Amino acid sequence: MVKGTLFLAFEMPQIAYGQTVETKTPPLGVSGMGQIVAEILAFFGLFASVLILTLLPSLQSNWAVITFALMNGGLMVLVARYFFEGRQPLFWSSFDSAVVFFFLFLVANVYYSEIPAASWRMAALYLNGFAGYFYGRLLLFRRLRAFAVCMAISIVVAGIMAMVFEQKCRTSVPPNLVQAENLRAILSAMRLLGCFWLVTLPFLFIRRPSNVLFLFYVALLVGLYAVFLTGQLGWLFQSANTSAVIESRHERMLTIEAVGRIIRSYPIVGSGLGTFPTLFNCFRETPASGIPNAFNVYLYLLVETGFIGLLFVLYLFGRFLLYIFRRWALFPNPRLRFAVVVFVCQLLLIFVECFRTPALLALPIWLLIWTGYGILMSLVMVRDTMRVFEGTNPSAQAAREQNLGTGSLRSEGRVSTALAVVSPRNLASFVPATVLIVVLTLVQCTPYLVSSYARKRPNEGYDSIAYGQRLELANRIFPFLPECWARLAAHYQQRVTDPLKIYTYAKIIENAYVRAVKLNPYEPRYYEQLAFLYIDTNNSPMALDILRTGVRANPNNFVLRLLLVRELERVGSLALATFHVKQALFRIAPDQVELYLRLAELYEKQGMVDKAARYCQYAAQAVQDNADTAGRIRRLRERLKPLGASL
Repeated sequence: MVKGTLFLAFEMPQIAYGQTVETKTPPLGVSGMGQIVAEILAFFGLFASVLILTLLPSLQSNWAVITFALMNGGLMVLVARYFFEGRQPLFWSSFDSAVVFFFLFLVANVYYSEIPAASWRMAALYLNGFAGYFYGRLLLFRRLRAFAVCMAISIVVAGIMAMVFEQKCRTSVPPNLVQAENLRAILSAMRLLGCFWLVTLPFLFIRRPSNVLFLFYVALLVGLYAVFLTGQLGWLFQSANTSAVIESRHERMLTIEAVGRIIRSYPIVGSGLGTFPTLFNCFRETPASGIPNAFNVYLYLLVETGFIGLLFVLYLFGRFLLYIFRRWALFPNPRLRFAVVVFVCQLLLIFVECFRTPALLALPIWLLIWTGYGILMSLVMVRDTMRVFEGTNPSAQAAREQNLGTGSLRSEGRVSTALAVVSPRNLASFVPATVLIVVLTLVQCTPYLVSSYARKRPNEGYDSIAYGQRLELANRIFPFLPECWARLAAHYQQRVTDPLKIYTYAKIIENAYVRAVKLNPYEPRYYEQLAFLYIDTNNSPMALDILRTGVRANPNNFVLRLLLVRELERVGSLALATFHVKQALFRIAPDQVELYLRLAELYEKQGMVDKAARYCQYAAQAVQDNADTAGRIRRLRERLKPLGASL
């Protein structure tokens, strides 16, 4: 037996700070080694997932499945260790319930999504944050210093990897600019979080932090962040007389207008997770307007999850911070208080930074944010001293043994876990947790596994019978992937060996493309292929109708516009054809000056001689001189001169 002063460091205290108690120091036995192994596996699963998500090439990449296995496998290890030790269930708060309902809402959001396949994959990746939250609730608040060290190391490593791969993406042939921009956003968020943990790390090793140290730490963070923010928002203080500043601010206003149109279209539950880039491309006035850096997380969430999702996030951030401030006096241990201050500062930093950039919604940052939120929840919300850290409190240890019927401690100080495993109360909690993790894993992995199963093998042809059967089975198992339906339609198109045979498979191909369009109405290729099918089967009214639908859903797509113009000309709707040519020229592709000649020809067919002559002159000045255009301009002038046109 030893006497000493109990310093609980960064654990939730069961007794007042500095209270002297009599306790027994158990040796490191098999159970202790099992705890260490479990914690190592959990740490590896978390930070390996962060690295993989940093380099994830796209939402469709099967590398995402590895992160699901790592996170959920690590969570299963923690749950098993937690219950096999005979520990009581976690103290459950209303904030825990709010977190669960928020992630359930993200899953349910797939049902209301404009693009269910994209939302399913994004929801699956965001559910890594749900597992990360329970990492914090089950483990990491007991090893804060180890967590901080691993956090700093992993962020530095992930930042270096993001920097290297960003350069590779920009210098590759052809350059992968989309992935490079994603890595750039992740890198900016990694820099911020990395600096935070590198500054915080030395403070976590101070045994008795004083109030002066608290103030110094907070002042240091505020000062550093103010310098960072001044550099990032320098554009606000620039003179508005330069063309670059005017153009940048105009672009921001165009973005806000496009976002406003999306929000008005989907105000309650949003357009669906992962749909913003596609919808923004459809709702913006012109493809020339990009997404400026001023776009922020809250508008992003408002677009994709509506007011319900945004209110969830604001409640979890704001209400929990208010709860902590009101109960500050309940944290008697200065080291515990400092741990709470660290994670509160991180939460406030994230809360403010979300107004400036959407980079914090990047997948690895999302995972780290929710893990930190779970740790803070554990530090603040665990109240019942009988339920945590029984090894540090003899009364709690005795109560646990009495509840489990394990008897007194063994002579070597180890707790028997065999009876804890078979405890009915323990199994009653362990089984639902296991089922939940298994269901969570299936929800996350299903779209990736089905999509991978439906891919063409290298030794197969597109018209292979085995490939078609595999596609049909994949669509029966998971009928929510538009690319699988499009592949099935393309498979049957490849099986058409002569023009007349198209009627044999026409209905199957049509149904497949119609399903693809319903699942993703913002993919122009599906409309194009369906229109070509109707044209090949002499169904011009349906071809015209599907092209009109495609243009309404994708108003900034150049190819669909011109296909629609061709069909309108074929049925004699010259006025509508002229309108769509103007949209293609002045809104979508102003560099396509050949359309001036097309407009002149359309006006000439409608008898509008003056307009035809004007656009003919534009074409003669702007269109590159070649055999085709020169011949068209000459013939057009010959037709217009007898009508009195001044050329």
